[in-house]
Amino acid sequence: MPLLARCRHCRHEFPIAPRFRGQEVECIACGERFPFSDGPEVPDSGEEYVVEVAAEQDVEPAIDVELMPVEPRRRRLRQAARIFCFCILPALLVGGGAVYVWHRMQPRSADSNEVAAEDGDWPVVDALPGFEPKVVLTLHVTGANTEFTHDTVVDGAGTLIDAGGNHATRARGSGGRMTILVAPVSDPQAAAKKIKFGVVESVRGRTITVRANPAPSLGPGTDALDQALFNLQSPNWMRQEEALAKLKTLPVDHRRKAVAKALEQALANPNHGFPADIILEVLGVWGTEESVPAIETFLKTLEGDFSYRTALMTLAKIKGKRALEIIMGSFDRGNGIGVHHGQSEATPAIIAFGPGAEDAILERFRPDDPGRHLVIVQILKEIGTEKCIPFLEAAVDKNLLLDPHARAAAQSIKGRKK
Repeated sequence: MPLLARCRHCRHEFPIAPRFRGQEVECIACGERFPFSDGPEVPDSGEEYVVEVAAEQDVEPAIDVELMPVEPRRRRLRQAARIFCFCILPALLVGGGAVYVWHRMQPRSADSNEVAAEDGDWPVVDALPGFEPKVVLTLHVTGANTEFTHDTVVDGAGTLIDAGGNHATRARGSGGRMTILVAPVSDPQAAAKKIKFGVVESVRGRTITVRANPAPSLGPGTDALDQALFNLQSPNWMRQEEALAKLKTLPVDHRRKAVAKALEQALANPNHGFPADIILEVLGVWGTEESVPAIETFLKTLEGDFSYRTALMTLAKIKGKRALEIIMGSFDRGNGIGVHHGQSEATPAIIAFGPGAEDAILERFRPDDPGRHLVIVQILKEIGTEKCIPFLEAAVDKNLLLDPHARAAAQSIKGRKK
């Protein structure tokens, strides 16, 4: 049975087929559309009611298709491809090349802070805290493919900083490229002229692009000693210290002079980041008499005061005439009563020098200097030979306080002879 529908706009009632429940219908009186949900049933009068619905819901649009032969279409595609390949594409390539050449020929502004596109991406470094951008210098470095090069570049960048006051350096590397921030640097052009670790390729504002110098490399057939010598040349003080620790454990071989020379250069460098005692201890293993002048020069420096005892012990291990003279020179800096800094530092070195220092000690066994007799007797107890026994007996006759010490020294000497 049909249902009774009521228009929501004009309130006109009219019958409608049940199949239109839940659809949008159009009023037959006012023509307005409204959603029809449900209504009461009405007697069937035998008349059919046509209710309009949206045309797009039931009627498919007509499609106007022009049929074309296949061969003409293919001919047109081939013609379009030829036009693109032989006309449009060459024109694009020529135009793009002309634009590239024009940009390359333009002079680069020294005041520009932009990095050319061909430079590629650079590692990102966090800003230096406490420094304004106007005093921060950016270094872009290529060719930093080894740890040695990396250390050399970072060490060299530190030399570009203005003298005095606070300073800072921060670096990051990836894929052979490095970005380094250094501050304060007031004049980028002057800083570029001071760069020794590579070739300056460009200076743009406060950014300098550098190609790092090739790093030295170890050839085939290298061993632990070659590696240690290589690391000793690194500007990184931690690698230097590792190299020294390794050299201290390796046996001395035919390369002794080369190792000693490298150690002498390290000792003369005032910027090593570890105590000089470490170098002196290794020099005591590898050093030769040719190393003595370097140690003597070191003793005259401020750092030499803090490493005095170690330096004298190194001389005692190297031995030689000049080494003994330096040690005895320290022993002689006394006040006549045996109380002075040099004597206390020199005594262990004289004992370490061994019997070769006996004559030098006996020369100082003088009646006019009784303050050092006890120290001399103690030294002779450790290094003396039968040659010194008459000196010990003569000393007892003049100073009875030396009697127990002289007797102990004589017994020790005679015991070594057996």
